[in-house]
Amino acid sequence: MSSQEMSPAASGIPGIVAFCIRNWRMTIGIMLVGVIGGMLAINQLPKDAEPDVPVPFINIQVVLPGVSPEDAERLLVRPLESELKSIEGLKEIDGIASTNMARVLLEFDIGVDNDRILADVLEKVDRARAEFPQEARQPIIEEISFSALPILTINLWGDAPERELQRRAKDLQRKIEAIPLVLEAKISGERTDVLEAIIDPARTESLGITFEEIAAAVSRNNTLIPAGALETNSGKFNIKLPGLIEQPSDMADLVVRSGADGAIVRLGDIAEVRRGYIDQE
Repeated sequence: MSSQEMSPAASGIPGIVAFCIRNWRMTIGIMLVGVIGGMLAINQLPKDAEPDVPVPFINIQVVLPGVSPEDAERLLVRPLESELKSIEGLKEIDGIASTNMARVLLEFDIGVDNDRILADVLEKVDRARAEFPQEARQPIIEEISFSALPILTINLWGDAPERELQRRAKDLQRKIEAIPLVLEAKISGERTDVLEAIIDPARTESLGITFEEIAAAVSRNNTLIPAGALETNSGKFNIKLPGLIEQPSDMADLVVRSGADGAIVRLGDIAEVRRGYIDQE
């Protein structure tokens, strides 16, 4: 008998393979059904590029104004750690003490019941609060979630002035937030704009002007002054006299001292008024 006349079983081919060879039409049909069904099913499966994965981390923050890092560890971190370390499922606990505040980061085992863990943490923190100083503020407890993290970061940089970069960043923020699918766009690294007056010590000393006079003049002229109400046929409206300092010229024109002889000393006469930023910490 030639090799072409041998049956699949006689040639040593496994049974399932032999069956597929004998019924090749049915085998091809099953394969086509599987491929087509898989292509149809993949379009129906839910997909998410950034799925919300529950992370077993909880952050606890306590603020105590004026406390040093050493005292924050003794007064805040240690009471928290002594209470929290007994929570079931706790994998690691890290305490961080710094000026004015303390932070405790809890890491739990994967698969723990987040609701139960959060309830236990709230109970333990309430117990630890009994040992906090009275000046300590309400502890802040938050779960760390990937859904709160940004999925796109845009960096602006260049040789342009810092004020121009911030202006362009705000324009870009408004345009991005106008996109329907964008929930929120935040700007980080933005510096707070301030008006500052660089006092000339020699000038103020020659005129006999004290720092208290300058501070009082700025304070008096940097407030909104209620001026009663105006009643019309359309209703009653509150009136306020604007006295807020907004431009360098507003600050330079402040009257620091007016003499009996009519002489007026303005802030711009004894100081250099300019725009600037709050110093970075």
